[in-house]
Amino acid sequence: KENINAGLRNLGLGDGDVVFVSSDLMKVGYFNKDRETTMRDWVEILLDVVGVTGTVVVPSYSPAHVRFIQKSDFVFTEDSDSDSGSLATAFLSLKGSIRGAHPTGSCVAIGPLAQAIAGEHGIEDPVYKPYGRIIDHGGKNLMLGTVGTKNCPMAFHYAQQILGHTRTHPLCGLLQTNYRNASGQVERFIVREVGGCTRGVHNCWGYILARNGVVFNRVGRSLSALVDT
Repeated sequence: KENINAGLRNLGLGDGDVVFVSSDLMKVGYFNKDRETTMRDWVEILLDVVGVTGTVVVPSYSPAHVRFIQKSDFVFTEDSDSDSGSLATAFLSLKGSIRGAHPTGSCVAIGPLAQAIAGEHGIEDPVYKPYGRIIDHGGKNLMLGTVGTKNCPMAFHYAQQILGHTRTHPLCGLLQTNYRNASGQVERFIVREVGGCTRGVHNCWGYILARNGVVFNRVGRSLSALVDT
């Protein structure tokens, strides 16, 4: 744990930071005696690095299915499971964490800005609204083991939203999920925004490096990055 903590601090993460964490923990390679202990360790590490004045935000996205073709019994609530990985599950189970109400694009957060960033993300809001809030607060994106040709800083998805690309994706209007409204009734949610492809964004690293927008370092067994959003 001490080595992982030191690696994150060497990247530049520290007290008071607002940080969005995208992670591939298998690549980082830190494991304790069992899954539960390992995930508890990761939560403790991240919260320790940003301190009591910092805020950690993790994507807690939910599944959608193709309308008219597939059926699903999944119903989104703020307590429903996420398909965004183990870190999302760990933060969702954490006392004091706050999750948004967006049926497919929610985030879960803990810290002083958790409500403003993740909690104020409703059904009618743009899918990447929490990203914009992080940028507004001068936040960072920790790419924990996710540096590669398929992943990009989360700020690029917010740029796609601002440019209108998320509403012109071919899948817009073809996907749906279910959610439970404030009255307890199950309603249908049609996905009108879909994030675009970012597979070529790694070609921009030189441009970002030249402007001091990113720091790379090894955390555990994998290369990670801390991006100025």
